[in-house]
Amino acid sequence: MSWNQLSLRRRILLGYGLGLVIMSALVIFLLFRLERLNAQVATLNAGAAAEAQLGAQLAARSAQA
Repeated sequence: MSWNQLSLRRRILLGYGLGLVIMSALVIFLLFRLERLNAQVATLNAGAAAEAQLGAQLAARSAQA
């Protein structure tokens, strides 16, 4: 059955359904990307905290000397 032979109601429903499928796929893709980004930010935060602690220890040592 070709597109032109479908009733207007079916065309609208088909277009709306296709839009929902595309949007759902995009949301799932973005959730996976957001999870990866969150893991990278957590890694960076852990590294920055370790560097800040080391910097504080070095500053304390140099203040004592």
